[in-house]
Amino acid sequence: MTVDPPGSGDYADPTHHGKHAGHEWIHTVSEIIGSLLEAGLPIEFFHEFPLCVWRCLPFAEESESSSAANRLRPGRSWRVKGDSIP
Repeated sequence: MTVDPPGSGDYADPTHHGKHAGHEWIHTVSEIIGSLLEAGLPIEFFHEFPLCVWRCLPFAEESESSSAANRLRPGRSWRVKGDSIP
C-alpha cells in the first residue's frame, strides 16, 4: 500500500517533502505473534502501550501520561481520547 505520495509530509515531520513514495505492509498483531509461535519462538511476555510517540492520527491528543511507555521514551506522546486502554 502506498501511504506517502512523493511531495507529502510524513508521520514524523509533516513539513518533510520526500522524493519517493512510502510503502507499508499491514500485519495484525495476531498474525505477527502467531507466526513467531509457529516458528517455535517461546513468547513469555507481551505488552502494548496506549501511546504513540508521533501524532499517528489527526484526532490524537498529546498525552501527559506517566505510563511505562513515557518512562521508556520520555518526551511527547499521543493517544486517542476516550481510548479504553489504561
